Amino acid sequence: MGCLREVNEFARYHSNYLQRALHSLRQKLKRDNPKVVVAYADYYEALESVLTRALFLGFDRGSLLKSCCGIGGIYNYDGLGMCGTPGVPVCWELEKYIYWDGIHMTRKTYRHMSEFLISDMLS
Repeated sequence: MGCLREVNEFARYHSNYLQRALHSLRQKLKRDNPKVVVAYADYYEALESVLTRALFLGFDRGSLLKSCCGIGGIYNYDGLGMCGTPGVPVCWELEKYIYWDGIHMTRKTYRHMSEFLISDMLS
């Protein structure tokens, strides 16, 4: 979505590097103990899946990158005015938000991420 481009590129790099390392580990374990299974859940890819399908999943276009609980700036997030601090408001329609407090996701987001990860692992 264009924000935090460098952080997103690093997350993709890390994920790709980890995938290659896991592939090597699986090959080694397959030779040594064919009953061992290595499972990997890609948090970044799961969140990206939610972000790309956000409108279809019922999230509100105006709150895709904003925090439900927070104050300040275009993302409704200020590290000095964290959720739970006196005077920091909480949104009324939590189910329309992906981000809870600028760091954590909402329950609805985590549910969709879990569905993505489970279906990915089972395939």
